[in-house]
Amino acid sequence: MAYEIELGHQLDELLRHFQEWKAGRMLASELATRIHEYHQGPNRDLWAFYNQFRSRDDDLLVARGILLSILDPKSLSADLLRCLEPAIALAGELFGNDIPSAR
Repeated sequence: MAYEIELGHQLDELLRHFQEWKAGRMLASELATRIHEYHQGPNRDLWAFYNQFRSRDDDLLVARGILLSILDPKSLSADLLRCLEPAIALAGELFGNDIPSAR
């Protein structure tokens, strides 16, 4: 779920470029460059990040989602939050200020 939300935020930016092109404020070649840059950069980085932890460290991914404010901790049970406390602390240490903004 956190991956889908982060990806959606990234795609919103790409959509803005499509809208610029459609409105005639960007050449098709510029749009193609933006698509290529997106695929080679943010998209690839996000995919690689989530796939390196998938199924092995799901709690770390959930913790990252909480730190990014993608997942609302109020939507999680108190028991689950208690279980996630070590992962949230570790995610803060591992990613700190290196957590890319999802917004």
